Amino acid sequence: MSELLNGFGFSYAKWDATIAVCALGLWAVVVACAILSIRAQSFGPIRRRFWIAAVILVPIVGLFAYLPFSLRSEAPSLRGWTKHNRLAPRPSPSDAPVT
Repeated sequence: MSELLNGFGFSYAKWDATIAVCALGLWAVVVACAILSIRAQSFGPIRRRFWIAAVILVPIVGLFAYLPFSLRSEAPSLRGWTKHNRLAPRPSPSDAPVT
């Protein structure tokens, strides 16, 4: 079992240019997706620039700090998952009776 676990290490002998390029490429895709997500949000221009700078300049911490803001309630992938939305559609404010 220890031989199997020793295969999963970050030793210098196992780290080469191919692995570094793959890791940097994967990181670039993650950052690009985060930037696209930030641009899709309804943030103002200053707040948008702040989040883009945080994600780019503070690599891991910036992404984790932005994570709660990326889960917005009006996202199409999250719209139908609540129990209330599956039972009946919400009436629009224009359908409300005027008293």
